[in-house]
Amino acid sequence: MRIVSEKEARKSILEEAEKVNNPGFKNASPSNNNISKKKSQISLIKKILVDIKDLFLMLKDYFFGSYREVPFWIIASIIGAFLYIINPFDFLPDVIPVIGIIDDVIVLSLCLAMVGLDLKKYRKWKNKNS
Repeated sequence: MRIVSEKEARKSILEEAEKVNNPGFKNASPSNNNISKKKSQISLIKKILVDIKDLFLMLKDYFFGSYREVPFWIIASIIGAFLYIINPFDFLPDVIPVIGIIDDVIVLSLCLAMVGLDLKKYRKWKNKNS
């Protein structure tokens, strides 16, 4: 075992400290931009899931007669979108990885865009009557 002088120890520690302050070391940790991008993607997914849940609730309230302030074509478009999504015979079959889901996402997005205002009205009604 070799005994190291205090001068050699300081030199070694300073060299190692320089490696930590190296700009390449900063790239090893994820940037705040990537973290905020992931958070926004997660919040978008949560919003879509809440929208889907509220669509089901609106359908349920419509069919049980407690909420009839929505035009029938809105109800028909929601049912049509859900039937298309669960139907195994899509335009792009779901068995094709990734690509098979794209048409389902497009149909769901179009449905949410069409019923957006009515969904907001339903949420206000639901909050008032809860």
